[in-house]
Amino acid sequence: MEQALYLHALDLFNRAAFFDAHEVWEDVWRAAPPEEKKFLQGLIQVAVAFHHHSTGNLVGARSLLERGTRNLQGYPEEHGDLRLAVFLHSLAAWKRALADGRPLPPLPHLERCEGSGTRLLQSDFPVTAPSKPHTLGAKPLAAVPLLDLQRQYEQIRAEVLAAVGRVCASQQYILGSEVESFEHDLADFCGAKEAVGCASGTDALWLALVAAGVQPGDQVLTTPFSFFASASAIARAGARPVFADINAATFNLDPTQVEARLRHSGYRKLRALLPVHLYGQCADMDRFQVLANEFHLAMVEDAAQAIGAAWRDRRAGSAGVAAAFSFYPTKNLSAYGEAGLVTTNDPELAAHMRRLRNHGSSRRYVHEELGWNSRLDAMQAAILHVKLKYLEGWNQARRQRAVVYDKLFAEAGLTAGRRSQSHAARPRSESASVSHSTINHPPSTISASSPVQLPKTSSNALHIFHQYVIRADRRDELREFLSARQIGSEIYYPIPLHLQPCFAYLGYREGDFPEAERAAKEVLALPMFPELTDDEQRCVVASIAEFYG
Repeated sequence: MEQALYLHALDLFNRAAFFDAHEVWEDVWRAAPPEEKKFLQGLIQVAVAFHHHSTGNLVGARSLLERGTRNLQGYPEEHGDLRLAVFLHSLAAWKRALADGRPLPPLPHLERCEGSGTRLLQSDFPVTAPSKPHTLGAKPLAAVPLLDLQRQYEQIRAEVLAAVGRVCASQQYILGSEVESFEHDLADFCGAKEAVGCASGTDALWLALVAAGVQPGDQVLTTPFSFFASASAIARAGARPVFADINAATFNLDPTQVEARLRHSGYRKLRALLPVHLYGQCADMDRFQVLANEFHLAMVEDAAQAIGAAWRDRRAGSAGVAAAFSFYPTKNLSAYGEAGLVTTNDPELAAHMRRLRNHGSSRRYVHEELGWNSRLDAMQAAILHVKLKYLEGWNQARRQRAVVYDKLFAEAGLTAGRRSQSHAARPRSESASVSHSTINHPPSTISASSPVQLPKTSSNALHIFHQYVIRADRRDELREFLSARQIGSEIYYPIPLHLQPCFAYLGYREGDFPEAERAAKEVLALPMFPELTDDEQRCVVASIAEFYG
C-alpha cells in the first residue's frame, strides 16, 4: 500500500474534503495488492457516504456507511497510525447517528506534538461543509444503485405503516374491501371500467389471455424481446407463441412485421395479439388495434412496465380487450412482494377473471370452471393504494431524470448528436418541458466514435421510463467497468425469447429476428428512479465517458 498517499487521504477526510479523500483512496486502491483492496474499498465507501451526507442524501449516506463499515470490520488498527485508529473507532458513532437521523458527531482529529507523542484534540468537525463539486471532467463518485427503494420508503413510511396496521386490525388478508378500493381507483387511473387484482404480473397475463378466449391449440403473436412471462403465459394457456421482430428505435413490437405475419397463410390459428409496452413506452396502439380488428384478434396489452404511460390521449390499460400489469417491487408502482392486476372495459370479462383467480368459483365451494389460486392480498393492495396517489409525480420525476441523462450524454460527446425534440401530442396535457426525443428515422449504429445511443420516444407516446436503456458499444465490458465502480446497471434482456431453450420446440433459429438479437447484445439499463440525484447521474455519465475515453 502507498502509505503516504493513504494517510494523506485520511488527513483530507479529517478536513471534510470528502471528495478529494475518495479520489486519493481510489488511486491507492488501483495499485494495492488483493489482500488490501477490501479495506481500501471500505475507506472509499465511507468517504462517499460523507459526501452524500454533506449534500443531504441521508439514505445514500446510511447505506454506504453500512457497507463501508462491513469492509473495514476486523482490520487491525495497529497497521496504521493513530489517525486510522480514531477513524475506525468513530464508525460506530457515525452509524448510530445516521440511523437515528441525528447530526454526525464531530471527529476527534490528531495533531502531532513535539517529539514522538500524539494528543487527541476535539474540534468542531464540519460534516456539512460543501465538498468539491463534481463535474464531468472529474473522477466520478462511486456507488450509484440501479434502484434504491429505501429512498421512496423513507418518504411514505408513516402512510405505509398505517395502511399495514389497518389491514392487520381488519383481519381481512385476502381480497376484501382494501382490494376492491384499490381496484376501483386503479381502473379509474388507467381510464378503464374494471380492474381485477391478482397474485402477480405473470398471472395477470394468463388471466387476460384465457378470459379473452385463448384456448389450447391457438396461436398468440407477441414480441421476442421482453421478459419471459410475455411468452410463458401464452404457453401456460395452452397456446403457441408466434413472434415478430421489434422496432429498432423503441424496442417494441413492429406493426409492419406483425402485419406481414398476419398475412402469411401459416398463421390461421392466431387468436390474440399481445403487444408489450417495453421499458415504459407504449407500443403503437393505433396500428395494432386496426390490425386486431381486421384479423378478428383479441388485443391484450402487456403493460407490466407501463403503469401511467400513454399513447396519444389513452393510458396503457385502456386500449385492448384487457391489459396486464405487474407490481413487482422494481416497477414504477410497486408492491412489497408479488402483485398484479388486469384492466378491462368489459364487465363480463372482468367477472370471468374474478372466477379464474379464485379456483373458477364465484360462490363458495361451487366451481363453474377450472381456475387458479391467484388472489391479490389485502396488505399489498393497501400499500399500492398509498403509492398510487404519488405515481404521477414519480413518473414525472423519471421523465426529468431522462432529460438530465440526455443532456449529460450530449455534453460528454458520446452520442452522434441530439435528435429533434417534439412538444406535440403530449398526452393528458403533459408539460412540454420534459418532452423526449422523436422517432423520425432509424437509429444510428453505435460505433467507437459514437459509442452510446440514447432512448428514443415516439411523438405519440408519454414515456414513464421504467428503465432508461441505452445501446452501448462493448456493452459487456462497459458493464464490468461500471460494476467495479459500484454503479448499477442491468441487461434487459440478454437472450431473446425465441432463443430460450424451453421454446426450442417452436423451431426458431438465430437470425430469425435480427433487431431483437442485436438489441440483446447492445442494451444496457442505467440507474433510474425518481429520487436519483443530479450528482449521481453525473457520476454515471462521467464513468461511461471515462470508459470510452
